[in-house]
Amino acid sequence: EPFSPTPVQHAYWMGRTKAFELGNVAAHCYQEIDARDLDAERLARAWHKVVHRHDMLRATVRDNGDLIVARESEDGGFPILDLRGLAEVKRRESLLAVRAEMSRQTLDTSHAPLADIRLSLLPDGVTRIHLDIDNIIVDAWSLFLIMEEWANFYADENFSLPPLRLTFRDYTRTLESLRDSIEYHKAETYWQERLPSLPPAPEL
Repeated sequence: EPFSPTPVQHAYWMGRTKAFELGNVAAHCYQEIDARDLDAERLARAWHKVVHRHDMLRATVRDNGDLIVARESEDGGFPILDLRGLAEVKRRESLLAVRAEMSRQTLDTSHAPLADIRLSLLPDGVTRIHLDIDNIIVDAWSLFLIMEEWANFYADENFSLPPLRLTFRDYTRTLESLRDSIEYHKAETYWQERLPSLPPAPEL
């Protein structure tokens, strides 16, 4: 079932539109990792284990801003760019082109996955992993967790973790339910009274 995003997720979603002067930009994380003697198929299998484990890696955004999670995801390999036979200058140009594209892209939030992973094959058995993931589905701390699990699933294909008992939807719906609590109204009243003495928002 669809569920409401957090205020931060909603801000990321609105900010990627042209509705604001400083909008039309996606909040996302792009990084590159070089690995030697990497098994691309094994890496993909490990990634899909992470995707199956964490529901938000299968999430998309509906037209009204609500989030929805697919029960399953498509399991497949990553696009591979073989640069091993190119001259060094051409190879560098190709890598910079991939970086320029992926680090500036805006992923379509209506289609999963909200992550883009590609591999570039380099000389001496080196593979560069290009990873771009949207912050609507992953914050910085979550990304550290995902990367750790991905590495563990890759290093040991028998590695397993206990199933997660709660989903992100459970978390957000619990937050919504707190709005009716006495504690919430006390906090809201406190901050409303503080508003006149707070500094204004920054002028961007």
